[in-house]
Amino acid sequence: MPPQEFHDYYEILQVHPKASLAVIKKAYRTLMLELGNHPDQGGDRDTAALITEAYHVLSDPDRRTSYDREYFAAPQPVNDPVRPSAPKAAGSLIALCPKCSTKNRVRSQEMLAVAKCSKCGQSLSRLPNPLMEFKESAHGFFQRAARAIPPRQPGKLREAPKVIALGIPLLLIGVSLSAGAYALSDMWAGLGDPIAQADQLKKEGKLDQAATRLQRAVDHDPGNPRLYELLGDVYEKQGEPAQALAQYAAAIKLNPSNAYYWDLEGGIYQKLKRLPEAETCYRQALRVDPQYAPALVALGNLEAKTQRFDQAGQHYQEALRSHPSADVYYNIGLVKQWQGRTDEAIAAFKQALVNDPDNRASMVNLASIYNERHAYDLATAQLVKAGQLRHADPALHLQLAEIYERTGRTPEAIKEWSVCLEQAKDPKMIEKVKKALGRLGKLVS
Repeated sequence: MPPQEFHDYYEILQVHPKASLAVIKKAYRTLMLELGNHPDQGGDRDTAALITEAYHVLSDPDRRTSYDREYFAAPQPVNDPVRPSAPKAAGSLIALCPKCSTKNRVRSQEMLAVAKCSKCGQSLSRLPNPLMEFKESAHGFFQRAARAIPPRQPGKLREAPKVIALGIPLLLIGVSLSAGAYALSDMWAGLGDPIAQADQLKKEGKLDQAATRLQRAVDHDPGNPRLYELLGDVYEKQGEPAQALAQYAAAIKLNPSNAYYWDLEGGIYQKLKRLPEAETCYRQALRVDPQYAPALVALGNLEAKTQRFDQAGQHYQEALRSHPSADVYYNIGLVKQWQGRTDEAIAAFKQALVNDPDNRASMVNLASIYNERHAYDLATAQLVKAGQLRHADPALHLQLAEIYERTGRTPEAIKEWSVCLEQAKDPKMIEKVKKALGRLGKLVS
């Protein structure tokens, strides 16, 4: 029995392998109805059956998971811009989405007219220009005016002034209409970028206007998850977490395979101290993209707050593979310090300072470990560096004063206690500093 032919369902529906269910549904409707593939519209039954088969497989999560295992296990061809294991269709082309700039493969130039973006669902053909028809009419008028001027003929030279008198006004009218159409067309194109306008309004602090602009854009294009994302960002900045959650949820509904959207929703839940929901969001982001560093770090932070230090350290280590930053190393050091594994903590803090020599938090925590180990010179060196980065830190000057006093460096201790007294606002700290200064013979009123 010959092996069953393997169909590339993503190629058949003209969608990306990571396309959301909403994009797959749009592609199916487009292929069946707009392109006339449905048998009731005169379409070929075999083609319609293949499109329907592809839709039923990719729209069912379990069947799609099973199909993807075989799909991605196929041998990898060379230079395929969309899927590493799918052969290119003859005559296929790459179309850049005009909204989210995602690259999409389209089977043919004819398909481009109805193809949709695999990420946001936007039409891949250029947005229609309402003034194009007017522009074309102006060009036609100009051409008709040009044809109205007959060629020179012998014996009719005396009619030339009449022809010229008629042709010049027609020529001027045609040129004016054409130029005006182009100018209006350019102006119209400049009005259609709500994302850029909203970003500018946010930079200017005009959050209400940014929200209004984005809401209008959502009403006009409800299938664009990017608009919901930005609207959620604006609401979050306005201190309206419930509204922000609603917008992020709408973006996730349109594009559930976007780890960033899940991470945003988790961040709002965490600010609301709804930690179980936040953790669910972060874990969902990691199901979508297991190497998504922001979600790994956020989940690690949440686990550290709930004293699940081993799990937190594991997630921080995973984040290092794709995002080896000073902040991640600092988080690892902090967890190791809380666990009492100070040698590992020192190594992590030092690595953070290799990545970022001005990582002040790592300096302060290193100093605290050195202080506990009575390595006072090392602790002092770290605290002095940290103080140079930010002078207004009474707790830091208090630590320095205590070390100087403990090591018999009284003048330096008095100086640091005095700076701490100037900066301290906590009554308990102020009282402690006054006692220290009195102990060292420095009277304080």
